[in-house]
Amino acid sequence: MCTAKVGRTVIILGSLVLALVLNAGSALAQQFEIHPYAGGFFPNSDFKKEGIYGIRGGVYIVEPFEADVNFGYINHFRFRDTADPGTRAYIWDVNGSYSFNGYNIKKAEPFVTVGVGGLTTGLHDADTRVVSPGVIPKDNDTFLQFTYGGGLKGVRLWGPVGLRADFRGRTLPNFYGSSLTWFEMTGGFNIIWGER
Repeated sequence: MCTAKVGRTVIILGSLVLALVLNAGSALAQQFEIHPYAGGFFPNSDFKKEGIYGIRGGVYIVEPFEADVNFGYINHFRFRDTADPGTRAYIWDVNGSYSFNGYNIKKAEPFVTVGVGGLTTGLHDADTRVVSPGVIPKDNDTFLQFTYGGGLKGVRLWGPVGLRADFRGRTLPNFYGSSLTWFEMTGGFNIIWGER
């Protein structure tokens, strides 16, 4: 299966899950949000630091718990001191968050979150390429990943638009035979609508 087909499949599945989450929120008259983001990830290994871009969509199931889905993209996913093999990473996960909205100070809302999902590699050119001694990635290799952390939302600063910053750890327990962990900082706009 080529990268374009996998990308389309991931987008379609992500859109369906997001639609289900948003419809559930509408049926329950709950607040839901969309959060496009950009930032960086900082691995604690020999991996190269790089930018990460994506979008999250969520709904408050019951006060103060929120469920969200995430899709992220890393353009250059490689070990340090290696030539860029054209390896990309697609991150997808489902998360649960606890919002400390009882401690809401001037529209600032802290939260904590945990989640589970996967990371799928994509090769720009599907040739066999070595990115580290002994590691030859294949197109569409998929790895289990866990995410955990928290952040801060600036809620409804300009009508439905606010700001959001996330600070997360991400762990892939079996990444080509070893564990890969990184710290991730992202931020962007947060569009919120509905009542909660």
